[in-house]
Amino acid sequence: MSDDQKPETIAVRIPSRLDLLGVLDRVTESVCRRLHFDDDTCSQVSMSVIEAGTNAIQHGNVFAADKSVTFVFDVGQGEIAVRVARTCGEMGIATVAIFTPIYLGVVIPGRWFIRHRDNGQIQAFVKGATAAAAGAIAGATIVLTRQAVVDVPTVGILAVSLLFVWRLKNKEPILVLLAGVAGLLMKGL
Repeated sequence: MSDDQKPETIAVRIPSRLDLLGVLDRVTESVCRRLHFDDDTCSQVSMSVIEAGTNAIQHGNVFAADKSVTFVFDVGQGEIAVRVARTCGEMGIATVAIFTPIYLGVVIPGRWFIRHRDNGQIQAFVKGATAAAAGAIAGATIVLTRQAVVDVPTVGILAVSLLFVWRLKNKEPILVLLAGVAGLLMKGL
């Protein structure tokens, strides 16, 4: 995108409810398709936006029904920037601490990375950073799994979830909703 062209801005505001992240996922997918991103790129962008939304709802708003989260998509020629619009006063220091490294490491230099994505050194850096992020996510997954999978029913939910993710890619919000319903049914409403 040249400097004289302003990106188109699309803003989506949702109440602090995880079940509404599916709407956000559809908007993200539509924007990515409009930019002719490949399936992998669409999946990565969508996963990042859903994760940011989940964190904002869970940690920033602590599921407060009276709060909302605004996502701002700046769409240019072949590139997209996504911002989660909130103020530090609403979020608190813990949430600011969670999002600041992501913002400094991804959001601020994001357009620069996109402009130089054909550079071999940038590609090597991104591969290394992606591998490190995958390792961190895997480590967190192990910790969370040990805490959450504690009996036969939760082992069943884990097994079905793995199958669901493997067979139906990019449907994580649906999976979370279905697993939550399964948990409620097992508890006996």
